[in-house]
Amino acid sequence: MKVVSFNILALGLAVLSGAAGCQEKPSAFPLNLATVEQVHSGRLSFKERGDEIFVSVIDRFGDGHIHILNYQGQTKPRALEALRKKQTELEKTESSR
Repeated sequence: MKVVSFNILALGLAVLSGAAGCQEKPSAFPLNLATVEQVHSGRLSFKERGDEIFVSVIDRFGDGHIHILNYQGQTKPRALEALRKKQTELEKTESSR
């Protein structure tokens, strides 16, 4: 199980970092900020590319997906601020376990 979790994490990070010339491609449905707020465990990372924000969500079991963030109704800076806040919250939750 740990090997599978690590492989999923490594794959997600490789895609987000653009390793080997890969372009970011979402593997799951688009997320909105309300859905991001409902995440209470796991890890979250994100990357900007043009007007798009790609969000990687890895749950407590190691399953990860990359989503495009639908931040309609918000400015991009506000959306990024909300993602940073959620990322910090999840890191604190993870480190307290």
